[in-house]
Amino acid sequence: MKVKLEYHDRDSFTIEEIVSAAKRNYGTNVHVEVLPESNKPKDFLYTAIQGMITHEQLSLFFNDKNTYTSELQKLRKQVIATVVEVMDTVIIDNETKLTKD
Repeated sequence: MKVKLEYHDRDSFTIEEIVSAAKRNYGTNVHVEVLPESNKPKDFLYTAIQGMITHEQLSLFFNDKNTYTSELQKLRKQVIATVVEVMDTVIIDNETKLTKD
């Protein structure tokens, strides 16, 4: 019998944490699909940024609290640069489609 279970996890930090808990609770054969809260672009962006930043942020927090704030600022700049790079690619792709013969 196939059973589908859906819930919103508001406690886990990472996708790996969610998958691990599901396997612990439902067995190793469980299929876990982690998705944004909704299909809204902002929710997809939130999920993507969370995936990009969380592991590193947690490492910074637990490894050296004295440098956490300054290192977090560096991480923010790296993630912002990546987001800008992707946004630029989207804009170029859109313009290419607009000017296509």
